[in-house]
Amino acid sequence: MKHNKDELKIRNLFNKINTPQYEILQRIRDDMDTKRYKKRPKISVATASTIILLFIFTSIAFAAYYGTGGFQRLRGIVGDEHAEALTQIEVELGQEGFTLPVIPGYSPTFTNDQFRIEIVAISEEVEGYIDIYVSLEDITGKRATDEFNNLSFVLQTRENLHLNLNGVEMVSNHDHMFGGFTSNDIIHRCEDTGMLTLRTTQRIDAENIMDGEIIITFLEMVYNSTGYISNHPINFDFSSINFNTPYMHIKFDEIFLASNEDVRNYGINVLEPMYLDIPVELPGIHTRISGIGIISGNLHVQTYQPRPTYSSFSTITLQSDDKQLQAHDTLLFNLSADGTAYQGFYNRESRFHLFSGGFGDNQFQEYIWHDINQYDLSNLSLIGIFYHSDRVWLEWTTSFSVIL
Repeated sequence: MKHNKDELKIRNLFNKINTPQYEILQRIRDDMDTKRYKKRPKISVATASTIILLFIFTSIAFAAYYGTGGFQRLRGIVGDEHAEALTQIEVELGQEGFTLPVIPGYSPTFTNDQFRIEIVAISEEVEGYIDIYVSLEDITGKRATDEFNNLSFVLQTRENLHLNLNGVEMVSNHDHMFGGFTSNDIIHRCEDTGMLTLRTTQRIDAENIMDGEIIITFLEMVYNSTGYISNHPINFDFSSINFNTPYMHIKFDEIFLASNEDVRNYGINVLEPMYLDIPVELPGIHTRISGIGIISGNLHVQTYQPRPTYSSFSTITLQSDDKQLQAHDTLLFNLSADGTAYQGFYNRESRFHLFSGGFGDNQFQEYIWHDINQYDLSNLSLIGIFYHSDRVWLEWTTSFSVIL
């Protein structure tokens, strides 16, 4: 799983509907044309009933072929001629709504956002490759204008189904047929609702299709990704540093993330959170410089990252003239309302190992440099690497029929 705009990509599905009813309807029209200038005979009740029934059935076939709902909307996007080569699917996922994972301490306003994915159609324009058409809708509308980046999924066939059972590790993209709809796959965005219509293509071996069906699991949606931003200068004048910076001593009942073994045994002095609160001045990046100061002769820089941190990343480096100095010690931590320090984690469970695992739930990160010349700080500067995206975890599975 990548954490940038170039997220997982893929390919997609087919079959053309056979509608012999059209031949019947066309024959009636042809007969009408040849007899247009002939005297019309009287029509019996039985004949009239037959014609009425014929038109009813052909109308039903016409409606089924041209589709309703999502397929009719897709027809309006791709046109009648292209739509005739598509196989209508229209399988909805998430129609009851989807709730984002509840992360301790994170804003609960996000827990009611709901989404809907609809697999609308498939086709095979090139042998061995399937096109998949889906619509993606934010039911609550809060993200209608946000930048869409990726909707990832896994296709399962006879070839790879066994690899995801009993905790077997994934080994390659080919075996597991990872794919995704990216921003390049948007073929339509509804201006009123923000609903996206997406198309992507996936290579697939017809011999491995199980019982005429393909299983698809949607795993994650990514939006508002900034991409990785490196070597970004942070505006701070080290000649103005406070040598009496307020700080606090913290200890942990249990510590997971620290580069210094003494921290585990004796605790550590850290800057008082949000002493400075300096923005990094990058669109889409929420990391802030919480504090900078000298504690016991060591240079400390503290950053603050709002949760959830599993979709955000930042690291700070000290620049000294033409050299970059990595911090000697780093520490991730949270502070409870009473000032108690702790380190938090939460897990994502998925039957696909690549999307499972633990994530840090920590707002603060302390960087510490030793042996800094306190009397010659004017040549120092800070640079950082940053990334942020908003993500929705999914685990929606369905299947659809396919004939290749």
